[in-house]
Amino acid sequence: MTSRATHFLLCALLVLPGLLFPPTAFAQDEPAEIVRLYYEAIERGDSAAAVALHTEDAVRFDGTRCPPPNGCRGKQMIQAATSYVIANRTQFTLLSIEVDGNTVTQRLEMRNTTLRTRGVERLINIVTWEIRDDKIMSMRTGSDLSDPETAAAVRRGQPLLDIPRLGQRVPMAILVPLGVTLVMVGVGFIRRTLHTA
Repeated sequence: MTSRATHFLLCALLVLPGLLFPPTAFAQDEPAEIVRLYYEAIERGDSAAAVALHTEDAVRFDGTRCPPPNGCRGKQMIQAATSYVIANRTQFTLLSIEVDGNTVTQRLEMRNTTLRTRGVERLINIVTWEIRDDKIMSMRTGSDLSDPETAAAVRRGQPLLDIPRLGQRVPMAILVPLGVTLVMVGVGFIRRTLHTA
């Protein structure tokens, strides 16, 4: 074999795997990558993209928006909760992450408008994600009581996310996106009802 043919063959062997199997093809299959995409969508304020990462039968348990034992089940309920998280200007900072098969467990810091108005700077949460077929199947959030500030907020009865009480003024930054989401959920319900009747 000539030197030129050898050189061509070596180049082809080095380049061909990269063309056939781009790095993003592998990254998308990683459960932690799916979770990262979810937080990117939240950061962009794109609730539709965040919800699209869920399975149709997904379930979410977090704070007072999706409390146990029922949580938020299905994309419509998750859409409303996600819109609230965005409207509440929730910011997340990842502190640690563990991946075990299709389960991602994170310890993260959370800050939002509601917490600040209640005199709580931040909470530390443990979030466990279950991924199925590159989609979020479940998300469960709990407070990390080993953190003194989080434990103090929980003792005072501070929820992760606040549900406005009767007679309480609701900021427009929260009310408008939540109202739009509820209208969209109602329209979707009516359409499905008419199509099945």
